[in-house]
Amino acid sequence: MIRYRNALGYLLGILLLSPLALISQTGPDLSILQRVHELSRYMTPHEQLKIARLSKSVADAESDVRTGLALTNSEGSRLQRDRETESIKAKRQRGEELIKEADAAKAAAWNEAAILLIQVDERLKKQSRLEAMKFDFSIERTNFEEAQNTAVSTILQATKEAGYNTILYDKSFVTTASGTHPVSPELRKSTYTSLLYVEGDIPVIHQPESLGLSDAPENRLFHFKHADKIYNSKSALLAIEIIPYGNAGEGILLARALDLKSLRVIKHSFKHITGLDTLLEQSTSTLDGSNNILTIPEFVKIFDSDQWINRFASLPKPYQFEITTEGTTPTVEDILAKNALAHSLLERSTIILIDSSFVNRAYGATEKTVADLASASFTLKGGMGMYEIVAQARNNPRMIEIGTITLEGNKNDQS
Repeated sequence: MIRYRNALGYLLGILLLSPLALISQTGPDLSILQRVHELSRYMTPHEQLKIARLSKSVADAESDVRTGLALTNSEGSRLQRDRETESIKAKRQRGEELIKEADAAKAAAWNEAAILLIQVDERLKKQSRLEAMKFDFSIERTNFEEAQNTAVSTILQATKEAGYNTILYDKSFVTTASGTHPVSPELRKSTYTSLLYVEGDIPVIHQPESLGLSDAPENRLFHFKHADKIYNSKSALLAIEIIPYGNAGEGILLARALDLKSLRVIKHSFKHITGLDTLLEQSTSTLDGSNNILTIPEFVKIFDSDQWINRFASLPKPYQFEITTEGTTPTVEDILAKNALAHSLLERSTIILIDSSFVNRAYGATEKTVADLASASFTLKGGMGMYEIVAQARNNPRMIEIGTITLEGNKNDQS
């Protein structure tokens, strides 16, 4: 490794000390050779050996140049100058040829090294682009029943794999411009029944009686009958939320499992659903307001060019993030954007997310809200399907601009 590093340093030094006239004007851009130390860290072993070989070729060519210069400066002794004239001419000619050959060898080595470095740089750029795009995803579209069954099955299995023994299902919710409200008792019952038919290794499903926020959430977030028994085991809350689009009969199904004590999101699902017309008929009478979503999202683009998300995820002591928006009351589109970001981060990184926002919307009251359980936040700034993402640790004034999230899709012309 020491020899290899010295070879790289020698190659760079030779470039900087060589006459610019020797640099090819028609070949690759040799200025990239100045980045040899930077790019060498991302080379394969084969590429590292190739650079070492090329650096040796440059060193050998430099040695030949010095030999050639010595030959071109050859002079005979004064007493034998006439007899040595032909020999001296031959030496000088050989020296000039040697310099020319050495210059050609150096140029060839530089060109080959530049081509290699350009390939490494392009590979890095491509990887960077792919890394920046890895959080993008298409929103799966299916009917409500199929979407809910698939989402719940995946969530229950993931929760069991995470070591949870019990998962609570209280009720599902519908979110409109007027707020977040429970679904009809009939839909609640049918959803609970469907949970009982989920196959595989899953936690025990428990429907709590009279679940609500505790009067002392700093000690225990929820109160319900037999809470002591549930809280003594590793338990989670299954939170299902439907966000309809006006009268289109379509919407988004949000499902997540939340740790009962910390509200950490264990698993998250985000699906585009159809067939909501008859499904919500019994619930709409209790809802004031509809969702005139300007854009029905089909694709989510999350841009993080500097890979801040990966940096946060790899910290020795990672933050616990809550995704928030500007203002005290999020709009329906804000809720969609927050959950789109949450879904992508949880599926494609090891970021830890807390979701107290849903609990406050679904169960909270003015005098009973869950305290901020997160140690940092991702705040979405903007609207109309386009948001900037800003990260900030609690009690730290520094704000880091992460990138953007965009919800792309078809315009919703229905009211």
